[in-house]
Amino acid sequence: MVCIASNVSARSTDLQNPSRRQLVQQTHGSFTKGIQTRQINNQRLNIVPLFASNFNNSPKSKFLKNEIVDKALYFWQNALSVKRPSNRNLLIRRDCIDDRLWFFPSKNRSLDTVCEHACHPSAKCHTMQVPENFLQACRTRYGTTGSDGSGIPGDGYLMIVDASPGGLCNDNWLLAYANACQLEGNTDRPILGFINFCPNRLDENYPMSKVLLYTAIHEMGHALGFNRNLYAFYRDEHGRPRTQRDPVTGMPSTPRDEFGIFAPR
Repeated sequence: MVCIASNVSARSTDLQNPSRRQLVQQTHGSFTKGIQTRQINNQRLNIVPLFASNFNNSPKSKFLKNEIVDKALYFWQNALSVKRPSNRNLLIRRDCIDDRLWFFPSKNRSLDTVCEHACHPSAKCHTMQVPENFLQACRTRYGTTGSDGSGIPGDGYLMIVDASPGGLCNDNWLLAYANACQLEGNTDRPILGFINFCPNRLDENYPMSKVLLYTAIHEMGHALGFNRNLYAFYRDEHGRPRTQRDPVTGMPSTPRDEFGIFAPR
């Protein structure tokens, strides 16, 4: 939680119980060889914003986009770089029926994750179904159906930007919240997430407009991986997991806390 003033706060979704799907959704790509240092040839994070209908229909959408979202995206795209970018576009994996996953070793000695029996038509992140052009074909243990979309760049991140009422926004003190929805399978880098602005708290006037900008930057950080839901997925400077992993699933083998979050000790 970020306390800006006595009557203003922003709550992060790392305070709520994440769904299991939010923690296990992964996708796959092929990567450039070698580990690059931060100072040499790193590619800046390329955040691709995808605006939900409730955002576009908001009477304050122009203010939000120009004065808040664009500036927050600029901050993070200049602050973060991708150390191991894929040499091809990344695709978002479709949700699995009943969240049933199947894990098997891939050719590069990593674990590949597919649906056990069948896929949903799309992948859902927050309130939005990810459009077809970002999606991977339906991959199950029995084979592949359909075709891949064009995806996002290998150094990219798909950020859903919404302004939906209800849910956490029923808390009248809340300005915005965010979370990651899907990780890249070989690096555990978040590649899909969302930020939702509470429509009843959008104030264009200073100083609240400045508070909203700082809140957006803070919350986007959670969607980009600075989030206790994802601490167990962190890796060291050589790309090695910092936590022990289950050899069957590739998931952290650390226990979960009372909220279902992996809790490294």
